[in-house]
Amino acid sequence: MNITFSNYKGFLCGGGSPDGRVDLRKYLPQISNSQPSGRKENTGKSSTAGSVEYRTDGFDLLASAWSLQETGSDGTELHLLENSVTDGSTQQRILCYGNYLRNLCFQSAENNESPSSKGNDQLSSHTTLYGEEVLEGSDTGALDEDAPSPQIPEMAKTPIRDKKKRLTPDERKLLRQQAREMKRNARLAKTQEKKGLHGGDLDLGLDLVPSTNCIGSRSKAKHLRFLIDECIKAATITVGGSKLSDTTKVSQIDDVTLYITDLKNLQDDEWLSDSNISWVYAFLYHGYLLPLLSESLKSSKFYQYKKEKEEFVSPICLLLPTFTFLIANNPDPEDLLTCNVLPNGISDAQIVFCPLNDNDDFGCSEGGSHWSLVVFFKLQPTGVPSKTAYIQKALVYDSMFQANASETERLVHNMAKVLYNPKDPRSKLEWDIVHVRDSPQQTNGSDCGVYVAAITSFLVSQLVALTGSSTRHAAAGDPFVDLSLKSLRFNAIDSRIWMLSTLLNFLKNPKID
Repeated sequence: MNITFSNYKGFLCGGGSPDGRVDLRKYLPQISNSQPSGRKENTGKSSTAGSVEYRTDGFDLLASAWSLQETGSDGTELHLLENSVTDGSTQQRILCYGNYLRNLCFQSAENNESPSSKGNDQLSSHTTLYGEEVLEGSDTGALDEDAPSPQIPEMAKTPIRDKKKRLTPDERKLLRQQAREMKRNARLAKTQEKKGLHGGDLDLGLDLVPSTNCIGSRSKAKHLRFLIDECIKAATITVGGSKLSDTTKVSQIDDVTLYITDLKNLQDDEWLSDSNISWVYAFLYHGYLLPLLSESLKSSKFYQYKKEKEEFVSPICLLLPTFTFLIANNPDPEDLLTCNVLPNGISDAQIVFCPLNDNDDFGCSEGGSHWSLVVFFKLQPTGVPSKTAYIQKALVYDSMFQANASETERLVHNMAKVLYNPKDPRSKLEWDIVHVRDSPQQTNGSDCGVYVAAITSFLVSQLVALTGSSTRHAAAGDPFVDLSLKSLRFNAIDSRIWMLSTLLNFLKNPKID
């Protein structure tokens, strides 16, 4: 599925010049593929050994993507910097705040490891915990039709099932029960450790005990604990040396606030909460999407007059987990629009990112056990009359392949009602669900939320790079991006380091209004 971009129509589906692919992988460190030669692909052909793959934490391409916005097609500088607007307008505040956030974005050091050293880190190998059978039995509409069959990890021998069949509801239920049991046991163990470690002193809910599950990455796990200590020290200075509590604020972006108690979720082998994912989404939106698109799309349909005031409506919506939960579990999702509960412009958005949790209990904020990402695309096809129906696809990135299949179907069913516009003849209620086959698969029971945040950041980087490339090379043909994650190896612990390091930058450099 190729995505192109027009300054006047926004994102479009299909098209693109033959050599116009916008691929940011060249900015990533390369690693060798250690798969043996002669590995069979789904096409029946054998693949060669040593194919190139790229390592990423999902956030390391944000700066590279933004750099493509610096010059326009005529060589002039685009007005996207802090001093680009001087009239004290809303747009100036958007650009200045975006510049502030980008300056705090953690930039990882250049990787100096040899290509053969990938075993030193915990990298996703695009295999599933539940075996080759699950991946081969995926929907035929998946993005990566020629993806090689994964090798079956030793830990992935259950549940046993027939080939070319999806996991049954009972099997998915069993897997989620196992994940919940792991989560409960981990929390119980940490509670007991805290009682012995902290005694009557300040208890921040932070586990500083060396991790035992960080095989091959102990130095990075240790670095995570160091970063948490530094965040606590910086927070102590921020509050003037007062005693910290679980509700001491670490960072706030728009209406999203992180507290001291949220830091523990960023340790190795911990589950990310909706607050952690919301913070990443707010950072991406206000630091990258809003300042870029609101400036580059000034002469487009995405500026609408509301209450006698011109307002920008972004074609990309990063829906916070709270809203995704409300939509997925509301019996009348249209009421959320009527009551103005949902973010402004969601019905007009072309691309909507939705972090989905399998929790369906309104009385328990931490009742779920698994995160996945569903991205809704409502795009006009290129090269066809403007009245042609939209191409509407819901792409599913699930690090426990199709573990949230039933939850995804419920979300898509309800979101279809939210995104449907009866006044637009191109809009329709039917959506195609596509499970992305090359979505990275977690190798433990705790990295699902990390992958949701990292994949969102990578896709946002691609879309931001596309808008810049379209501006610079409009005369050379239509650039495009695809939504495949093929040849990428995600490093979850590096993603956690990025989040903690960026939070530490926030604490050390508070914004002064």
